[in-house]
Amino acid sequence: MAAITAVSMKIAGLSFDCFSAAKLAIVCALMQSLAYFYQVKRPDENLSITLSLIAKLIAFSAMATLLSYAVAATDRPTWDQTFLLWDQTLGLNWFAYLNFMQSHPILTTICRAAYQSVIIQTFVAVGVLGLSGNLKRAEEFVLSYAIAGLIAIAASGLMPAIAMFIHIGSDDAFTQLVDAPFVATIKSLRDGSLTNITLEQMDGVITFPSFHTALGVIFGYSFWVLPKWRWIGVAINVLLIAGTPINGGHYFVDILAGVVAGTVAIWISRLATATRSPPRHLAEISGPLGLQAPPIGSA
Repeated sequence: MAAITAVSMKIAGLSFDCFSAAKLAIVCALMQSLAYFYQVKRPDENLSITLSLIAKLIAFSAMATLLSYAVAATDRPTWDQTFLLWDQTLGLNWFAYLNFMQSHPILTTICRAAYQSVIIQTFVAVGVLGLSGNLKRAEEFVLSYAIAGLIAIAASGLMPAIAMFIHIGSDDAFTQLVDAPFVATIKSLRDGSLTNITLEQMDGVITFPSFHTALGVIFGYSFWVLPKWRWIGVAINVLLIAGTPINGGHYFVDILAGVVAGTVAIWISRLATATRSPPRHLAEISGPLGLQAPPIGSA
């Protein structure tokens, strides 16, 4: 990912503030060091693998975000009018949905909170799954997250768009939505006025498919294996997806594509982990202690 990202940013004419990655690099190094400690010095496979997965997730997220900026800076013709037409063909009216949400302020607030819970849910999912011994599902989650991210980045490069917000007229009552920071970021990348990228100030720049929606699907699937978290996870992520059109300025077709991306990512991750052997360090840990790693086929 680092190599692909570096080449892509070079092609796109973007530079990177390396110092902005220092904090994340330290966190990743610390997590991986602790993972090694709990693998070798004080064996605890659940904690070791959980810490290692968190380090991988942070590193991937940083690279993927930079890659999405490089893809957004290619200035290909946008698909906004096409996506709007597809919504209309399906009989889906974004402004009617906005009016509905604004007439239900409590629901709007709840959906916004769910939409903003992505980062929290990401680390809760890895932590709860890993520490509870659901190591296969924890690994599936991280792999699904990565695959969905790559699908979203690739699709956004082929079918770039800015946001539903650009269809709001200057005399419209909803003009405040146009000031969403990511809209300005996408436009700045496309016109070349933003060339120096820092990890400390980054926005989501992928419109199609909705990565939030893909993650909502993946979260729901991942939490389903935990009886105490199952329905809470489903409820939060139904609300997350419901809030995505308004909070993210997404077309409804973005949401549909996000569901597909999330489902495909889960399917690929399940195939990738279904027949392989457990990680070598699991066998190393379980052997001396006489413990057995969970069967690979277990949920």
